[in-house]
Amino acid sequence: MSAPKWQHKLPRSYLGRFCDPSQPGHVWLHRPGEAPLKTGKNQQPFAEDLFYTYTDDQGERHQDVERFLARIEGDAARVFTREIALRLRLPHRERWDLALFVGFLAVRTVAYRQALDTRHNALTPQDRESILSLTPPDELRLVSDLLDSATPGRNLHLHRMLVVGLQIARVAFKKRWRFLHTGNDRPFHTSDSPFAADRRRRHGWGFEDKDIRIFTPLASTVLLELSSPSAPNVKHVTATSLQVMEANTWLAEQACEYVISCQENPKLPGRYCLGAIDAI
Repeated sequence: MSAPKWQHKLPRSYLGRFCDPSQPGHVWLHRPGEAPLKTGKNQQPFAEDLFYTYTDDQGERHQDVERFLARIEGDAARVFTREIALRLRLPHRERWDLALFVGFLAVRTVAYRQALDTRHNALTPQDRESILSLTPPDELRLVSDLLDSATPGRNLHLHRMLVVGLQIARVAFKKRWRFLHTGNDRPFHTSDSPFAADRRRRHGWGFEDKDIRIFTPLASTVLLELSSPSAPNVKHVTATSLQVMEANTWLAEQACEYVISCQENPKLPGRYCLGAIDAI
């Protein structure tokens, strides 16, 4: 089956949680050195042709990866609506559903794809064993077929995306979770790289570093803070103005090309300018 050509790098449901309340369906894009930009809901920079399409040995294109990601997004959206937004406890399965979403939110961006493509040139048996051990049972056939079709010249980026996405999900699941809640009067922002680390405590790269804090905005009103050591209970707290500013500063400074906000004039580092974008 042929794949839909225009595929989102940031999920539509995710972008929808950063829309300007006064302009439904729109987010504000802040990009250094450029004039304001407004575009259609399926245009760049949020989508790209055949971003998750893979080809088999006969050269046929498949949309299975797109479906796999859509299932993860749908599960996470339900967790957000039913538990997180209401500040409820997360059962084990719902926590894993959100951990999967967080893992693939990290690796489906263009910046992460470029990093994977430049750092990895070959597959190993250990890669295959690792990814299959983490794959949900109902997705094993899809993932196994994709691994079989992955070569340095074809589908390698999708293989790496699946491997690293599942590995990040596993690590995220084990960390301490704290949800920071705020209002649209002092919202959280996101970016084309919707993860940020507190670099003051960082002595090198490593998502598993016990001293690292990771900020992952889930909506303009909710941010997930991951830290170590792990804790059995998920906490929901009301963020202070200082906490919102701290998270937004790290996110803006570590963005690749742009920051996304529900506000037209948020407080951002001076290199950012303003532009409205139709997001969903």
